[in-house]
Amino acid sequence: MLVAAVVAYLVLLHVPWFRGVFFTPERAKPVSPSGAPKFSGEVVTCSAVKAAKPDRPRSHFGFGEKIYAYATMSGVPPGAHTVSFNWFTPGGKCQEVYRRSFQTDDGAYACWSWIELEGEIFPISLGPLGSGKFVGEWTVKIYGDGFFLTEAAFSVR
Repeated sequence: MLVAAVVAYLVLLHVPWFRGVFFTPERAKPVSPSGAPKFSGEVVTCSAVKAAKPDRPRSHFGFGEKIYAYATMSGVPPGAHTVSFNWFTPGGKCQEVYRRSFQTDDGAYACWSWIELEGEIFPISLGPLGSGKFVGEWTVKIYGDGFFLTEAAFSVR
């Protein structure tokens, strides 16, 4: 009985509503031409960030590594803004969302987010209990003020 309860709990941990995580997709297209993003962005995936710069940019990572997405934005108008990093699994599920508010005086801004795929019970694909569900092609999408800016694909082996 205890084993069944533990298994049910572990399965429920992978159901977003059970963890209290709800994904609200960002706007892919502007509501109106005046609502279009006012700045542009670029993103690179890397294995570290050192001195506020991406270190060792790459697109292939091993399971258990920390994976960074380093975004740079240009043409940012004065005022308050937000940037969000949405990390999508090989199956298209949004695994993590990181949002940050910022302001800049020179029209440029850089920041990063990271994800570390570890802590699963088994390092092989055993349905919701295994980490094999994390192996494959991932995507990180960057949004500025709620509008899509750019994305990067990377693989986890």
